[in-house]
Amino acid sequence: MGKLTPEILFDGRHLRVTVFNPGQRKLFTSFRQRVPNPGSFTDAQPVRSFTDRNFTHLHIQSLQNDWYINEDTVEMEAAIDAFTAQFRKSIAMGFSMGGYGALRFAKALRLTDGLYVSASSVPPFHAEFDPRYQPDAPDWIRELSLLETHGKRDLVGVYAYDPFRRRDLLHSKRMEHLQPSVTHARLCGGGHPATQAINGAGEFSLLQGWLRRRKLTGQNVANLHRECRRQAPVYWRHMAEVAERRGRTEFAKASSALYETLSALKDNGK
Repeated sequence: MGKLTPEILFDGRHLRVTVFNPGQRKLFTSFRQRVPNPGSFTDAQPVRSFTDRNFTHLHIQSLQNDWYINEDTVEMEAAIDAFTAQFRKSIAMGFSMGGYGALRFAKALRLTDGLYVSASSVPPFHAEFDPRYQPDAPDWIRELSLLETHGKRDLVGVYAYDPFRRRDLLHSKRMEHLQPSVTHARLCGGGHPATQAINGAGEFSLLQGWLRRRKLTGQNVANLHRECRRQAPVYWRHMAEVAERRGRTEFAKASSALYETLSALKDNGK
């Protein structure tokens, strides 16, 4: 089978793990983030920026928006723990629910580095300050979700978040206690997930490259965000929303105007 032909490592009722380019010594893991219409698995695709550079790629999906916590969790965790014993390097990238997945399964993945974007320190429906989502699965198991007992205390990497998003800010405070070795990158106006300005500027590949080469730092991520944000329409839309909430009417108007101007330029290909 070709290196980009998907192979199934674990196929449960609620969780699925797909492998691309097996047999390498380096592992990259990605996660499906929260989706608007859960209830089915999607066809996983290889992340070519890693598979083309001699990484095995592992992709983890949950059928529902249950933060990967269900009756398959223990069995899946055992499967990836056995699988990752062969790798000398293991890195991951996750967004929101996927970021939580990277934190939750860091031990089994044997993570040596990672980028956790707007990740939850605990599933939102379990956080007293974050009731945004409720699990779609009725048999959600709280005890399996706790990073206090299932997280990797010496985990390293970068946690990127937008401090203007109150819930993400509060999650970051919990992260400081739960994963003290993870560096925090404050991406003001980045939104949720916080790398939207970087992605909008077409510079997301820089983050992937830094992660591959062990050059990912909180300072690098924050600096890149600052370089990208002024020309990113999404940044000014977020800043307009923040300014409006804080009663800064003039700044909100100016930010909205910049958003409209930059959006029009982008639509015109300029």
